[in-house]
Amino acid sequence: MIRPDQALGLDMGVVLPQAKISIDGFVDLTVDLVIRNQRIISDAEWVFGAEFAELPALSAQQLDRAVMQLQRLMIG
Repeated sequence: MIRPDQALGLDMGVVLPQAKISIDGFVDLTVDLVIRNQRIISDAEWVFGAEFAELPALSAQQLDRAVMQLQRLMIG
């Protein structure tokens, strides 16, 4: 979650270049993200939705692999 004081300038359509996505033991990527939506949970919390901007094929494969591994762990 992002606090409003951290969200200055995170309007819809803003590109976040070189954003880091890290899931310990599964994937570490640097990608460009575009803010697509935002929702205010409370005065102290906002949630942002983002999409990948021109995700390279190798990065997409790494994310797919990480998601599959996490799903297997959750299923048991």
